Formats: sequence, C-alpha cells, structure tokens
Amino acid sequence: MKQRRKVETKYVYRSVCALLLTLIATGMFLYTWYGFVSVNNYTGHLTGRGNLAMATAIYFILFLVIGRWLHAFSIGVDRKIVLLPSLGLTIIVVNFIELFVSCAITGQFRFFVAFLGRYAILCLAQIALLALLIIQMVNVYRRLFPPLRLLAIQGDYQIDLYEKIYVRQDKYQIVKTIHEEEALDILETEIQKYDGILINDVPITNEHFIIKKCYAHHKRVYYVPKLSDILVHSSTVLNIFDTPLFLNRNQDASLGSAFVKRLLDIVTSLAGLIILSPLGLIT
Repeated sequence: MKQRRKVETKYVYRSVCALLLTLIATGMFLYTWYGFVSVNNYTGHLTGRGNLAMATAIYFILFLVIGRWLHAFSIGVDRKIVLLPSLGLTIIVVNFIELFVSCAITGQFRFFVAFLGRYAILCLAQIALLALLIIQMVNVYRRLFPPLRLLAIQGDYQIDLYEKIYVRQDKYQIVKTIHEEEALDILETEIQKYDGILINDVPITNEHFIIKKCYAHHKRVYYVPKLSDILVHSSTVLNIFDTPLFLNRNQDASLGSAFVKRLLDIVTSLAGLIILSPLGLIT
C-alpha cells in the first residue's frame, strides 16, 4: 500500500508540474496576445472577455496536448537532456500553430508578419523561463522520490542490462544481486525489502515464477522480453467464446507491404548514391 501511494504521488506531482508549465506558457501568450489586440482591435470585440477566453483556452489546450504528445512533461521519467529539447519543440510547434489561429481569430491574415515577430520573441522567452523551471522541477522530483531499490536476479548468462541500468542511477539502484537458484528459495522473504525486482536472463520457467511472486506481493518487476513475449504482445485477441484466444498469423509480408519496402530501399539507395557520388569522384 505504501508503494502504491508513492507511485500515485509521483503521478500527482508530474501532473501538477505539467499544469503549472502550461499555465505559465498560456499566461505569457495572453500577455502577448492582449498587447497586440488592444492596439489592433479593428472588430471592436477582440478585447472582450469571450474572445480573450477563447484565445486563451485554445492555446492552453494546444500546449497541454502537444506537450504530452512530445513527452515534454515526463518529469522523473526522461533525463533533463531529453526533456529540454522536448519542451523547446513543444513551444515552437504550439506557437507556429497559434500563428494561423491568431490570424483566423482576428480575421486579418495581413497580421501574419506582425504575429510572427511577436511569437518569435514569445518563443525565446518561454524557452528560457520554462527550461529553468523544468530543471528545478526535476531536481525537486529527485529529492522527493529517490531511486527505486532493486533486487537483481540473474541466470548463468548475463546480458549487458546492468550497464544500461547504471546509466539511470537517478531512477534505479541495484542494491543486491543473487542467482536464480538462490532466489527461488529466499524470494518470499527478500522481495519485501526492495521496491522492485530486476530479472537478468533467467530461464522462462523461473522467470514466470518470479513474475507471479512479484504480482502477488504488488512489486514492480523489470525484465527483457523474450521472443515468446514479443509474439504474444503482437498477437490478436479473439473473443469468439468465453475463453479468449491469442492468434499469431505468422505470415510473410503482404504484396503491398513488400512493394513499399522494396520501393523505399531503391529510393533510399539512389538518394545515398547521389549524395555520396562527389566523394567517389574525388577518390
């Protein structure tokens, strides 16, 4: 139950941060928008509450939807080096779309150049401010939610999974490593001491046993999918009677897919030859 509350708190914190970033971006847009329409209010209604609310709501929705689509709010999930480009791209895309929305609201597409200049400055201001904010949000997240303590269970042949986990020490910490045979005997008592289990190349039978134990004790489990897991994941569920069936067609690519793939190969090869042909002439 404690682990569940902790996970829910992470989601709440992430949602609050997303809302705060969206509100700040929308507030900066509203300031820019009102500064323009208060001077260029040719219709006489652009500064009304209804029009201001509509313009603000459109921007708010655009920023929230596109931000989630581009993973700009994945605080605690992605690293800062991934979050910052996602946030910057979100700001640029939203303001680019807002160019046309603003022209449509004013009904004057001759304002396009004026909007372009204002929104370019708005982009730079938003990127500078929101980048500083999201960095601090990530820092607070890491203080509030320390890395998950993992118990690693390994088989006879380990893959390079540990090296990949060590890259994200802000999220995961491998506290202890045990062999699968030892794990089967002590898993019932050891599982309660950790936030999750990391399975590293364990035979399928023992892997399923460990996964079931983790499910019974409400513990997270991380493992690299095997071929059978991938096939099951890509299968089609048939509900033709009370027992569901998983269908794997296991067919070759269709004629259309094969044609598109071959055409793409030819186009890509020709493009590569054209681009690299000057190097061939030089050598």
